[in-house]
Amino acid sequence: FSISFSTGALIGTFFRVMVSDIAFGWQSTILTSSQTVHMIIARMAWPWTGWLVSIAHPRLDQIEGSRIVLKDGISVLATQDLVSWWPFLCMGILFYAVLPRLILILAGLFAQRRALEGFDFKSPMFNDLVARMQSPLLFVESREMPVSRVIKENPIKFMDRVPQFLDDPVIQGQSAIVLLSEKAYGKDAEEAVLQGIEVTMFYKVKQILDIDFNFDADESAIKKIDPNEIDQVILVQEVWQPPIRGLLFFISRLAKAVPGGLPVLVLLTGDAGQPELTLDADDIDFDIWKNAVFKLGNSNIRVKRFIHHDS
Repeated sequence: FSISFSTGALIGTFFRVMVSDIAFGWQSTILTSSQTVHMIIARMAWPWTGWLVSIAHPRLDQIEGSRIVLKDGISVLATQDLVSWWPFLCMGILFYAVLPRLILILAGLFAQRRALEGFDFKSPMFNDLVARMQSPLLFVESREMPVSRVIKENPIKFMDRVPQFLDDPVIQGQSAIVLLSEKAYGKDAEEAVLQGIEVTMFYKVKQILDIDFNFDADESAIKKIDPNEIDQVILVQEVWQPPIRGLLFFISRLAKAVPGGLPVLVLLTGDAGQPELTLDADDIDFDIWKNAVFKLGNSNIRVKRFIHHDS
């Protein structure tokens, strides 16, 4: 708006000068000397004086000749003195109103483009959002039901069909490889974890690797991960096990060994021996894990708590 207003003022002034006979004069109660006015406008006209030498600003004699005395009017003033001000006024609007705003706009656009070009949407912090946006659509169908009264019953019983994901061939979704210890997680716990990852985290599990948390033994399998087919590496870990130095060292080496620099997500669950694996947000062990992983100083490693799809 500001640059449009300033540009409009410049064009309007220049247009009126071309199609109208406009006289420019000056009068001031404070500035009574023509030499003072000439000095001020000469300094103001410095940016364009070099290439508009003759008409950059009114000369001293033109300033004296365009001074308006109220009791005398402008009839006694020379026309060439009265019209000598218009180049100075137009250039003043151009250099002090239009160009500064234009420079700021161009600088802002350049900074915006540079910031967007350096913005990495593949950063681990955006994985959850991207996975959700690329996930299949949820289809829900229900019969008409009264809305004018409060219904305390479970609304699902009014549905003709249970909610289900629609298979959309266009939306491929993000895929993940899950690393867990089958010794710690039994078959039922493993199925619950995989179902929770697919339903609540919106990742398609492409592969499951049984690991021993011994990097020398797991390294060969880890390096076979294809970064072209996998978007996320999920390491499943029980939260009650403290993040000791050896375990954190394994996670750090894992993040460095994963091909293609794929992000590593440490998914913390409850005790694998219990039927409920969902982890509360205020779990003290969860906070300990978050602080420990944060101190690793690797932005490619994240920590997330497991939430069962029924929770």
